[in-house]
Amino acid sequence: MRLRLDGAAVGMDKLALQVGGNRLTGKITLSGGADGRRRIDASLGAEEIAVATLLSPLLDLRFSAAAAAEAVLHGRSIPWPDEPFSASVFDAFEGQIRLHAKRLKLSDGMTVEGAKLNVVLQPGKIEIKEIDGSALGGEVKVAVSIEKAPAGAEVRGTFAIGLMLEGLAGA
Repeated sequence: MRLRLDGAAVGMDKLALQVGGNRLTGKITLSGGADGRRRIDASLGAEEIAVATLLSPLLDLRFSAAAAAEAVLHGRSIPWPDEPFSASVFDAFEGQIRLHAKRLKLSDGMTVEGAKLNVVLQPGKIEIKEIDGSALGGEVKVAVSIEKAPAGAEVRGTFAIGLMLEGLAGA
């Protein structure tokens, strides 16, 4: 890792760290943003990372023990968390994070290969502007917006998959 200090910004190049059992590499810059928010700009890569791992910083982890127990009882991980979103996280950061993962794990046995994510952090809102990759024999394109709401968060999105019909004929 190489550390850079530039005025009010701290940068880390050639970053290599473990997050939730996953190795992340790349570069990240942290600085002061508007209205006292911290700004994060990052370009990261991973061999494999799970959606649950990516969502964990947004969750109110006071309820995580119940979710872990439920996963053990069901004998599998649950792709979408039961924990509520933490409202304070939505206002803490602004910036952009680009992530490239060889495999984005949606749930046990379901992955997006060659996943590229572009995440934009704004006050009160997190937009995953794009998730591109391949799954189920076709190209996948997803966009998701998670916005702070009185009851936790409002989630909106689009999902598209392009499949060749002749590829399905043998299935």
